[in-house]
Amino acid sequence: MPDGIAGIVQGYTGKPVLVSDITINASVYEAEFKGRFEQIAPRSVMGKLESDIERLIIPKYEARMAHEELALLIGSSITRLRSHTSGRYVGLRLSGMEPEAAFEKAMEEIGALIQAVKSGCTPDDFDFMLERQIQESIDGNGNGLPSKKI
Repeated sequence: MPDGIAGIVQGYTGKPVLVSDITINASVYEAEFKGRFEQIAPRSVMGKLESDIERLIIPKYEARMAHEELALLIGSSITRLRSHTSGRYVGLRLSGMEPEAAFEKAMEEIGALIQAVKSGCTPDDFDFMLERQIQESIDGNGNGLPSKKI
């Protein structure tokens, strides 16, 4: 039986797992996601989404942070969401889900964000993620942990 996670999975499923197969499939699925994502949400769409979010978010936070800094954090939040979505897609594909179903499932959060922005707001989970990044930026520690204040 293999060591590490491959051994754990093999012991759990009773099926042999080759780590190289997982790595190869993950790379293939990442490329698959990227192609699908760029067809559905090309840079122009994501740029519009980012601009619309800025229009909604900046008035809430401009007293705490400069407009340019907020715009960078919003862009960073969207990039994190896209990375999370890609990882979710790869996980669903590795679990055996068909490409179309995996893409639909993985894109749920981005779809919810787009719908909310169209309605004139942002979802709570996006606000939470952005608030965390703003606080990290203000604290200056950038590691996601609360800063130590003496």
